[in-house]
Amino acid sequence: MNILLRYIPDHGIFFGDLKLSWGMPRSTIRAFINGSYEPADVEIAGIFYRRDIYTKIDHHPVFLFLNYTTDEKFVESEIHQGVDLCILDKTIQIGMSFLDAVNTLSELTSSSIAIEEGEVLFPELKLSISSGARMGGEEEDESLSYIYSTTNIEHLLT
Repeated sequence: MNILLRYIPDHGIFFGDLKLSWGMPRSTIRAFINGSYEPADVEIAGIFYRRDIYTKIDHHPVFLFLNYTTDEKFVESEIHQGVDLCILDKTIQIGMSFLDAVNTLSELTSSSIAIEEGEVLFPELKLSISSGARMGGEEEDESLSYIYSTTNIEHLLT
């Protein structure tokens, strides 16, 4: 059974009554979430990536990245497994049809951009999704395999 995460663009994500606001300190989030995580802070080509990779939340298996700025502020989430995401009044699930996820999110906004085959950005929602094939799975994998939400999508538009 997946956990339900609610996403509110420009505000952050919620686990039940727990609100993880964009800009919240990493130490606060770690203290709030009842989960198992590995810190994964790396530097690649002069760019610093700070993230906690969660494998369990409230005893549920997940594969969820929470990403932070260099000053340890929450700015991005990446869902790979074990989480259903509710945006406004619509829910998408890892493993559902990628096309169904695109159609569901299109009911919430009139704006979407196909980044590449199997990857769609929803600028107004500050959210992008990818298929299994796009994420390196089997070529015919048309399931939803990745959900990315953020405070700022400028880097996705260039």
